[in-house]
Formats: sequence, structure tokens, C-alpha cells
Amino acid sequence: MRGPDGETTGARVMTVGGDTYVYPDSARAYLAAGTLDKQLFNVTRLVADGYDDAHLDRLPLIVTYEGKKAGAPTLGRRADALPGDVTGIRPLTSVNGVALAADREDSGALWSGLTGTDPDPTAEFTGGVAKVWLDGRAEATLSDSVAQIGAPEGLGADLRKYLFRLEEGCYPKNSGPLPELR
Repeated sequence: MRGPDGETTGARVMTVGGDTYVYPDSARAYLAAGTLDKQLFNVTRLVADGYDDAHLDRLPLIVTYEGKKAGAPTLGRRADALPGDVTGIRPLTSVNGVALAADREDSGALWSGLTGTDPDPTAEFTGGVAKVWLDGRAEATLSDSVAQIGAPEGLGADLRKYLFRLEEGCYPKNSGPLPELR
């Protein structure tokens, strides 16, 4: 296997529940410490979601920071200071981090900047970075949450009538407020 710098590197390949993971030796301490998201190395999922080299030149990441919560301008400046070619920086104040896209061709610079010149045996990133996550695809499903709040029983026939009337176009945009469900 080749590392981000193009040099040959060791890696561990594992299959868990039908998914194949390729863990580079240089990342294993960070994975064990929980500072690096293991989904970054789930090759099966990356390919299925179109995050492989053939489909994306940039890998979407979420980088969170240690310490007190910072505002959007501060988070943006911290992300701008990351080494390597990162674009699409979006501050995420709720998690004290940023979403960004890292150029795969320049991933060695980002990795070296996060880990320092000598990888930290304590598996802590430099620059106050707490964790690096894959900004993966998510699929929303209401099957559990709707049932938890009792919505199917609570809304029942009223919801079905309401949805039917919306489908039939009974509530055009200019007809005023929609009726309240009880």
C-alpha cells in the first residue's frame, strides 16, 4: 500500500460484517485513541457512497477542535491554517469544528500537519484538533423517531385527511394558513 507521500507503507486489512477496512500503520494509534474516524478507512462504504478515488478528487471531512466553543470566524481561520489543499470550509459551531474537502493528491501535507513531524505516541493531533471524521452520507428515516413520540396513534386519521387534501391540491399557496392538526 502507498501512503499519502507515495512511499510504501504497512497496513492492516480487515473485513467486519461484510465491510472491508484498510488501516494504515500510521493511523492505528489515532484510531485506537478515538481521534480518527474509522469510517475513513471503510473501503466498502467509501466506494458505495461514491467517495472513492474514481469519483471524488476531494474527501469530505469534519474536523473538531478542543477547548471552549469558538465562533464561526475563529473556526474558519483555524481551518484556513490547516496545511494542504482544503476547500469548501464551513464552520460548524454546534460541534466546535469545520466541514471541509481535502484534496486527495495533497493528503500527505494535511496528515503531516495534523500529526506533526514525528507522529505523537499519545495519538493527539496538533493545532488543537480533537478529532477528524468522515463527512459521510446519511439517510434519514422516521420509522423509529415518529413511533417514539406516538405520532402514528396521535395523528392517525387527521394526518391522513390532511395529507390527502395536500395531495389533491386543496390548499393552494395563496389560500391562507393550513388548518391545525389536533
